[in-house]
Amino acid sequence: MTRRRLLEGVLCAALCLVGAVARGAPLTDTANVSYSTWTVSGSSSGPSVLLKFLLPEALAQSLTATGLPVLTTRKLGEFVLRHVAVGAAGRNCPAVDQGYDIGIVDPLAVGPALHGFEILFRCPVSGALTLHDHALFDRSAGHVNFARIVKDGRVVEQLFTAAHQELRLPAAGSVPAAGFGQYLRLGVMHLFRSPAPLCFLVGSLLLLRRRREVLWLAGAVVVGYGISLAVSTRSWILPRVPLLEAYMGFLVALLAAMITLRELRQPRVSMLGCPALLAVLAILTAFTSHHLQMLVLAGAAMLAASLLVANLWFESRRELWLVPVVLVGFLDGFALPAALEPLQLPQRSQAWMVAAFDCGAALAAVASMVLLLAALSVLRGRLRTALRRLPASELAAAGLGGLGTFWLLSRLYN
Repeated sequence: MTRRRLLEGVLCAALCLVGAVARGAPLTDTANVSYSTWTVSGSSSGPSVLLKFLLPEALAQSLTATGLPVLTTRKLGEFVLRHVAVGAAGRNCPAVDQGYDIGIVDPLAVGPALHGFEILFRCPVSGALTLHDHALFDRSAGHVNFARIVKDGRVVEQLFTAAHQELRLPAAGSVPAAGFGQYLRLGVMHLFRSPAPLCFLVGSLLLLRRRREVLWLAGAVVVGYGISLAVSTRSWILPRVPLLEAYMGFLVALLAAMITLRELRQPRVSMLGCPALLAVLAILTAFTSHHLQMLVLAGAAMLAASLLVANLWFESRRELWLVPVVLVGFLDGFALPAALEPLQLPQRSQAWMVAAFDCGAALAAVASMVLLLAALSVLRGRLRTALRRLPASELAAAGLGGLGTFWLLSRLYN
């Protein structure tokens, strides 16, 4: 068995694993976040902390099946109250009624896609404060709470994660802010929890024909994230998560068409399958009220057709197949800006956070491809017999096409 055949088999197995884990998961890992603002103010009797907690509606709905029998605003507010706390000098700060005659937890009007709650903690003694946030981490280890700490007229950004559910604020001095390394790690974990970019990157290794093309592939990923960083920090594009995920699914389906075109030598199948299907869907959608979805499908059909025709006519121009790779990095680079949108951060504050996050995601993407190819060289002898008759390219193209189409349609019409 040739080395090429072995590569196809290993990558096909990796795609099956990613696809199995990906079922039901958010494509870009932007839905599993919440937000909090902790405003610290002092008084003669002791400090007080006003907490504003924001929970996306989709994440709130998931609590219905995991603990809240009937989801109401009151029950959701009680859930938040049970999982947040403030301590001062080793003593708990009780939550108090703010005087609106609606209880300790005050619901806030924060928009159609968010649930907002406000809780006031009054501390009986002065001293260093400890903020506790244990909401949702027991249900999802990958959950992230983006927190803002307001104290003494200064605002800093922090993160609550499953491994970092408490934050200590000094009695005097500046409040610590989340560092570059924390957002770098967040970017690394984001990529491994986002099945669409991961499926695309693993599948794109099937298009490699020479070792040096691994460098091209890695460079295209980095370029994509770099362009996204430059655009997102300027606030030129306001990302919409459903459309972002839908287009990511389209790129996965487009990769299947490119594998069919370049590796299986089936130009009619690839040329008619992907662009024609998208064009038909765009025409059918035009007769509905989903006009934005129709434009997305029409644009995707034209992009798919132009790239596939260019790859067919200019096969010697190997860099053409890197265009979708750049697009994947570009789209995935908007994951953090989309997640941070409800906080409305200043441009300078958000820029370095996104830069660290994108660096982590790009490093994880390159590392995953290098490690997969390294594993191939180690397992080469053991897998020869098992993969000799496996139609790996065919299975990979079919799997990518099915996953990409499902992700595209489920996100686009959700």
